[in-house]
Amino acid sequence: MDAAESHSRTRSRRFVVAFAFIIAVTIAEMVDEGPSFWDWLVVAVSAAFLLQQLSHLTKERNART
Repeated sequence: MDAAESHSRTRSRRFVVAFAFIIAVTIAEMVDEGPSFWDWLVVAVSAAFLLQQLSHLTKERNART
């Protein structure tokens, strides 16, 4: 069971990094070219998924302790 939990934590961490990177790149594009509706949509959706993964990681950490 520990191997499955470890895989899940690793996958969640990768998703956190990926969504944070997407947000950073989109914000950099917004600064360079000006914001558009699609930029804000990408940031909002990415932030929602980022928060979901962080919540998942927090629940797992609390369950282990």
